[in-house]
Amino acid sequence: MKYLQLLGFSTALSATLLTSFIPSAIARTEIFGQPGRDGLSGRSGRSGEDGRSQSIQLTNDPQLLDMSGTNGENGENGGSGEDAQHCYSAHDVPYNLQGAQGGDGGNGGNGGNGGNGGNVTIFLSELAQLRNLQLRNSGGMGGQGGRGGQNGRGCQPYKLTWTIEICEWALMRRSRKDANASWQEVEREKQDCEESGHKSYEHDNETYEYRWDHRGVVDHDRYYAEAGPAGRPGQDGSRGANGSYGTVSVVPGVQIPQETLTVQAPIAQIQGQSIGLLKNNWLNKTDLNQYLAPGSNVSGEYQLLQTVRNQFQVEWKTNKSIDLLGNPAITARIDKIGDLSFQIPGHLEYRNTRNDKGYKIEIVNGIAPERLKQIKFRGFDQFKDARNFALIDEGKLMQEITSLEIQIKVSDGKQTIADTYAINNINSKLSTSNAITILGDIYKLQLSDKFTPLLQPGKPLTYIITTMQTTRSEATYQSQMRVKQVVDQVTFPTVEYLSNPQN
Repeated sequence: MKYLQLLGFSTALSATLLTSFIPSAIARTEIFGQPGRDGLSGRSGRSGEDGRSQSIQLTNDPQLLDMSGTNGENGENGGSGEDAQHCYSAHDVPYNLQGAQGGDGGNGGNGGNGGNGGNVTIFLSELAQLRNLQLRNSGGMGGQGGRGGQNGRGCQPYKLTWTIEICEWALMRRSRKDANASWQEVEREKQDCEESGHKSYEHDNETYEYRWDHRGVVDHDRYYAEAGPAGRPGQDGSRGANGSYGTVSVVPGVQIPQETLTVQAPIAQIQGQSIGLLKNNWLNKTDLNQYLAPGSNVSGEYQLLQTVRNQFQVEWKTNKSIDLLGNPAITARIDKIGDLSFQIPGHLEYRNTRNDKGYKIEIVNGIAPERLKQIKFRGFDQFKDARNFALIDEGKLMQEITSLEIQIKVSDGKQTIADTYAINNINSKLSTSNAITILGDIYKLQLSDKFTPLLQPGKPLTYIITTMQTTRSEATYQSQMRVKQVVDQVTFPTVEYLSNPQN
């Protein structure tokens, strides 16, 4: 293009010249024919209906109960794809050919799922009555998937390859100002001979005149035709899932008993009464077919109701009033084998016995709840002795509990030293560990030598004192206090009773 412009060709003229000479090396490919239309996909089948769930009371008369799910519908077949149309093309053209594609086959519709069998609850007096029942609760069959449609064929060429001669032309020019000027070759072009024919050139140019000279056949270009691809065959639809068997529940009796798994009530409300608890256990069985009438169609699995019951009674056997001991609540629970477990407040003393009628709980003694966790800090010996201090039990409980454990932790912020002190009550005889002196309801403690590194004059210390009272019912009640004191200083210590004990 630039070369022609230098020779004085206009842009429009040079474009005309070049587009009339398209080398075969960059031959294009054209589609012949029209693509076939795709086939329509088939409709999926509708799912079957579930069997109706119901309950039945068996008698000694024959009974038929059909609760089967219905079958799913088959899916429709997919439509066939159309063949490509109008599959004709020009012969021996100077470009490659590609046939139009055939249409895709439509996909087959999916089969509908089978309906599930209905669930049934059977009430009876004895398992032998099942022999009077013909039961069918199978699921329906899934529908067949539709077949995929056939694919359409693509256009077929009448000739797969052909050649076209390539001619060469020379563009010549000579000066208009010299009548004897000779023709000079400017450039050469190649073109399909069938398209070139006789080439003439007409253009006004003041300096040169131009012409095309034919140089003959110099080459051959080969062209190809390819068949149009066939469309994609449609995919077959999937088969619908079979429905499942319905569940079977067998209940001895005429109804399912109401469960009472837990009872929680204040003692004053339930004492002297027989309180019943009930639990329903559903046992998994697999031998249903051996009981039912011939012609039944079931999975064989079923659940057999087993009901367990138990009861308890609370008796108040102490002279202390219920109100004095706080009228606490008792909780009872039944397990799967019918045993009962109880949650009884630890400040009560009780006896728990069992016989063929159930459980009997006798409350024989107890402690008023407000008397527990009443141990207070009484003070350091002579107001400044950080090693010796006293506690007082304002609830006056030592003769009514089995043990009192006192944990002491002393810290200066960098180091902590701990020790444990205990008072045990065995058959109303008190015994102690470590240095404790019992003066009625006052307990004097002396820290052991292991605390000596902290007991330095002028050092501020923090005492964490934890008390644990264990009742005769083996329940432990914990309380805690924090005491701050400076060693060997006559001060009133700071005492704080903690609602949330620390470790």
